[in-house]
Amino acid sequence: MLEPAAFPEFFREVTGREPFPWQVRLAEQLCTGNPPALVDVPTGLGKTSVIIAWAFALAAELEGRAERRLPLRLVYVVDRRVIVDSTYELARRLVERLDPAAPAGPVAARVAAALQGLAGADARPLEAVRMRGGVTWDARWLDRPHQPAVVVSTVDQFGSRLLFRGYGVTPSMAPINAALCGLDAWVVVDEAHIAEPLAETLDRVRRLQRAAAEASLPHLKLTLMSATARTALAGGLRLTATLETETAAGSAAAEVARRRLSVPKPARLESVDVRGKGIERYRNLGAQLAERLASLSKLPGRYAVLCNTVQAARSAFEHLEKHRPGTNWLLTGRVREFEREQLVPDVLSRFGSGTPAPADALNLVATQTVEVGADLDFDAIVTECAPLASLIQRFGRVRRMGEPHAATSAVIYCPQTHDDDPVYGPATRSTRDLLEQVSPGENVDFSYRGVLQLRQAAPPGVEIEPPFIPVLLGAHVERWAQTSPLPAVDQPVAPFLHGFQRGGAPQVYIAWRAFPQGLEPGEWAGWLDLAPLSDWETVAVPLAEARAFLAGKPSESIDADIESAAEQAGSEPQANGQVARAVIYAGPDEPPAPLKYPEEIQPNATIVVDSLEGGHDRWGWNGRRNDSAAPRPVPDVADLAPSRRRRSLRLAPSIALSHATDPEAEARILDAWARLDPEDLDSTVPAICEAFASLVPEPLADLYRDAAEGIRNKSWEAFLPARDPETGQWRVAEADKPVVRLVEHANVATSADRSDDDALSTSLSASEPVPLIDHCTRVGGLARDFAERLGLAPDLVRAVELAGRFHDIGKAEPRFQAALYDGDALAALAGTPRAKSGRDPRDPVARNAHRLAGLPQGFRHEAVSARLVRALAQARPDLFDGVDLDLVHHLVVAHHGRGRPLLPPIDDANAPPTSLEIEGAALTVPGERYQVDWEHPARFEQLNQRYGWWGLALLETIVRLADMKDSELAARGAEARPGEVPPRSASPLPAGAPHA
Repeated sequence: MLEPAAFPEFFREVTGREPFPWQVRLAEQLCTGNPPALVDVPTGLGKTSVIIAWAFALAAELEGRAERRLPLRLVYVVDRRVIVDSTYELARRLVERLDPAAPAGPVAARVAAALQGLAGADARPLEAVRMRGGVTWDARWLDRPHQPAVVVSTVDQFGSRLLFRGYGVTPSMAPINAALCGLDAWVVVDEAHIAEPLAETLDRVRRLQRAAAEASLPHLKLTLMSATARTALAGGLRLTATLETETAAGSAAAEVARRRLSVPKPARLESVDVRGKGIERYRNLGAQLAERLASLSKLPGRYAVLCNTVQAARSAFEHLEKHRPGTNWLLTGRVREFEREQLVPDVLSRFGSGTPAPADALNLVATQTVEVGADLDFDAIVTECAPLASLIQRFGRVRRMGEPHAATSAVIYCPQTHDDDPVYGPATRSTRDLLEQVSPGENVDFSYRGVLQLRQAAPPGVEIEPPFIPVLLGAHVERWAQTSPLPAVDQPVAPFLHGFQRGGAPQVYIAWRAFPQGLEPGEWAGWLDLAPLSDWETVAVPLAEARAFLAGKPSESIDADIESAAEQAGSEPQANGQVARAVIYAGPDEPPAPLKYPEEIQPNATIVVDSLEGGHDRWGWNGRRNDSAAPRPVPDVADLAPSRRRRSLRLAPSIALSHATDPEAEARILDAWARLDPEDLDSTVPAICEAFASLVPEPLADLYRDAAEGIRNKSWEAFLPARDPETGQWRVAEADKPVVRLVEHANVATSADRSDDDALSTSLSASEPVPLIDHCTRVGGLARDFAERLGLAPDLVRAVELAGRFHDIGKAEPRFQAALYDGDALAALAGTPRAKSGRDPRDPVARNAHRLAGLPQGFRHEAVSARLVRALAQARPDLFDGVDLDLVHHLVVAHHGRGRPLLPPIDDANAPPTSLEIEGAALTVPGERYQVDWEHPARFEQLNQRYGWWGLALLETIVRLADMKDSELAARGAEARPGEVPPRSASPLPAGAPHA
């Protein structure tokens, strides 16, 4: 059995370093199954290593075969986007170290074996998940409910999912998200003082869960990481690291801690004046900060300008670049994932902890996004004045590894922007007063001991006034649990995540796509269908700023790079005949709506903008429209988005041109494109791909080369678009040539990332027809296996097994069977009942079969399944002995995320009876005209009271993930065996991941 004494060796194996004493104490505490309520650790001592301690403790419990008390999922929540990314990379690196084929060492091998014993023989021991916003980034971010996983998220993404209203999550997938976030999860809130509303809401969730059985699973557990948490949770079990506790042992780790906590960090408090009005003041302030840094960075070293707003940061960066180009980097949270994955490793390779000292002065300009947890190390900084906690965090990035330097940092106070600070309020001014009081006319000491003195002397006003936090009640969750249909009047979740005073500024998500010049937004639908929109190509932008950009007007809103920051907007921008070419994107099943007026954009909308409009560069969002005379397009990166699907590529000149940097590339790209022959794709497509590859940078060039080779060796396939039946013209074309879609062959289901919203589509997806009873039997077996691995009570294991066994028997409905037989009712009558047709749902034959079979729009086979289950319970009551029949009924009704509490109504006047022989019983149920079971809302309410809101959602999740897993395997032509499900494909780790 793994003992806590083995943790130091495990830590050394996966990190290459000795653990600090607090990390050892945390692992020992977690091995008791009871995480601390509060962790207070100084910056620089590896707070994110809680991930490593949790993985070890969970494995120790599992190897010991004791009753599991530690949650299966660790959810690390931090209100900074860049920190989400860096923490995720740490989790990914731990996943790599636990690879059963090449573990980092003998203890790591035991940890991996224990975790994999729970996850399944063909699963990864540990998964790493990053929650992100925009469009649905992965409908199924865990493919089994018993998978040990580290989930890293912002406040908004985790909190909204927990409360059944996930941003970017379809209503049908909301229960799965809520269940996986709300139960069997240890939630660690980093820097909880900037996320107190979420912390209070999480505490209320725990209290509500204790009032219900919650399916015999561990409730949500909560730990706050902060030195200044005001929540009542601070009264629980605490784990604290101090200079004394971390240096007492005299070990190598103790010496490292002593050096890091003792290094001096002097800073001068200075005042500057800026001119201008409105947003111009912040840009002028940025320029002054840059000038101050230039005077500071005379010696070689790593320096930073840290700003309170994106506008000041962009201005400071451009000022520095003007005078010393090539030695400056800009890092904010407003950047697409494509650029971020290139930028962050580049920044970490120069400014990361432990990197070699530079021979010259290097400068990083950043916003608050680096305050929390960022593994950066500066020799000195120039920072805007901010509340005390923010300054402490910023100076936590100074001399992080304990290396002294001659430069002195500066804290800049600007009366014109800080006296009435729109970002932090009066806390900025109060902090300035504190610094003057503590060190009048002298340098302020931000070392470990200096910070302790500042905190002791600090009056209450140096921190942001806490927002009013509404109390989460059961009545709120009861309403949110109704996900299908949604309540006509719904309670927003934002106040429970950010409070009322500082409610999050509304945001939208912007993506850029390349289109042929002259193609109107109303004609973009076919182009967008070629590559599903992904969050990887979007950037989150404040609503007011997005509206100003789209209207072609300068933005007057001040953008604090914090998800919970309130929006400071000027007057609403009015378009003046210069509205950007853009569409509002509502998902793949809805036609994109051409943008007419920026005012019509609503919060959390996704906007697709023509790449020629500009607005984003290699450093991120800049909010500037391109000069139409010489536009610099934003690269269209849809084909480069990482996915578990097979790789694909849209071959079109406009896409290549959006990446090309050579001004002469356009003529050569169009010349190559002119050689496309739709009648001879096998020979002309590879040549065009190779020509494009020579004119664009990596990584797109590499994808072009792979596609060219793939077409030649038949590992890729080329697809032409459809023609218009009236005109005969290609529906998606450029320069009189059809846009060709190139797809890599792979033995991976194209439905793997799809949700189960569309019951008919999931019934079609399979490599060959699937018999109904076979599918149901396998799903029942998987559901039972999932439930047993989770440790559910025997009656609940039996309930989910029965729901899985009978979830799809409603597909025996005669018209549904006809649809699965390509619309041939006679063939359906003569054949074996099917669960899946064996056709791709995009196949026109499959879609036409629905019409030929006479199925009404909105028909749900789940309703028929539930009626058959009731009939079976009457015919074979022994099958349901000791089982909650109402629960089985609901799990069958809700296995596609509908029926919470009602299935959609239809008018099906000709609904036929359905007959089926199953479990030795001959069943027949009559057709229902309206498909609505008016008894189900009461049943749904009773089940929520019996099992809890999150508990019932979890039971649904077990059945639904089992169904999705078997459907995925059917599409692959494989067969599921309980505990032995194919692993998700791995993607390569990016370089430069930060250490713990």
